[in-house]
Amino acid sequence: NEASEPVENASVHVEARHSCFGPAGRRMFVVLTDAKGRWQTPLLPKEPRAMRISLQHADYVSGPVGTPPLDRLRDSTATLVARRGIMLRGVVVGPDGRPVPGAQVARGRNRWAASYVKVKTDAEGAFTFPSSVPMRALLTVTRAGFAPAAVEVDVAPEMAHVTIELAAPSTIRGQVVDSTGASVADMRVSVSSWRNQQVLSWSARTDAEGRFAWHSAPSDTVLFELSKKPYQNLRGYPLTASDEERVVVVSLPLRVTGTITDAATGEPVRQWTV
Repeated sequence: NEASEPVENASVHVEARHSCFGPAGRRMFVVLTDAKGRWQTPLLPKEPRAMRISLQHADYVSGPVGTPPLDRLRDSTATLVARRGIMLRGVVVGPDGRPVPGAQVARGRNRWAASYVKVKTDAEGAFTFPSSVPMRALLTVTRAGFAPAAVEVDVAPEMAHVTIELAAPSTIRGQVVDSTGASVADMRVSVSSWRNQQVLSWSARTDAEGRFAWHSAPSDTVLFELSKKPYQNLRGYPLTASDEERVVVVSLPLRVTGTITDAATGEPVRQWTV
């Protein structure tokens, strides 16, 4: 840390890029520091094209850190510094103003990012992010029995406590059918984005009649992804809470066939790539 003390149990995320990693060209390794703050990845290419290192720890600022020179990483002399941040505190309350314990409060705009951090509210509905940096932060709160809430806060030293009020839940319901009108069972229905952010993680599978329902949904529009083989995936499909059931039609993959012939002779052209 900034006092040169070793930080134990920090997650070190190392992203390396090299052609040997296959079509994607990159691979992510996550390792923990020991009691002396030391860490080591599995074997990597001697000369990766690029490398990116991030840190995660409950007591320190999480996110990317400067990547030391490769020679210092190889001989174990590189030092990464974990920095303490601003205490971001708040409380979550329900529509009646009473504290909501056990709610998940997430800080970040993409739940897949290394900088996306989640905490739970305590018995008094209070939460704390002990390692924030000055920023415009998005806080997303979810709890069964309430609608999700998302608020923007300016994180700054000596900031006031944040109060986030949850609203009563809405229900998004639907039935998935194919192009013939037959119900499609066991199709995965999941949230892809809400208010242009990837912060919600609700998912379910349709029942034997192709039906699904989310009873702790927000009142505004949510974009969903529906997937099941061999049907075509539906991405970014909008659904809004309603008392009525929405019918979602999915299709089998489109297959295109044809013949290629020589324009002069009419003979088929073989070994052609379309």
